[in-house]
Amino acid sequence: LLLYKIASYYAGDESITVKEWEAMYEEIIQTYLQCNISTKGKVAVEIGFLMAEKAIEEDRAEDALSLLRTLEICTQGKGLKNAGLNLKIAQILQRNSNLVFEAIPYYEKAIEGFEGNGYQNHYVKALACNDLAYANGLCGIQKEVFPNYEKATEIWTNYYPKDFEMNIT
Repeated sequence: LLLYKIASYYAGDESITVKEWEAMYEEIIQTYLQCNISTKGKVAVEIGFLMAEKAIEEDRAEDALSLLRTLEICTQGKGLKNAGLNLKIAQILQRNSNLVFEAIPYYEKAIEGFEGNGYQNHYVKALACNDLAYANGLCGIQKEVFPNYEKATEIWTNYYPKDFEMNIT
């Protein structure tokens, strides 16, 4: 519930008045203060993700990247959150043609993290494989392009066929 309220706050619903925003903000703070240390840490990471998403939406990739790299230090581990964080960092790095080489290890860590957490055939792993293939192509690492596109295609065709329908004529 707390994260939902935070997400709503950051989404910036224009139908909500300033007074309602202030009340929502105060409620979020009061709820957060009542959480235990472990929950506060998890909430802080989620808030960081929301702030990074907002920065990306506002075309402030450098701010988002800085925030995500800070979160990377805070979430050191092999969980799904860390895998998602690595994927997001890689995607931001890839947007800058001078940083594509830096994106590749983040894609690889993301894929490893998804696989290590039971997401071997999940859509998000296929997305990471697809993005890794594209990054390898941009960097001229041709031997890695096809195998990664093939992994992505295999997941999408076998587990998400309606998303991957192809018309062959």
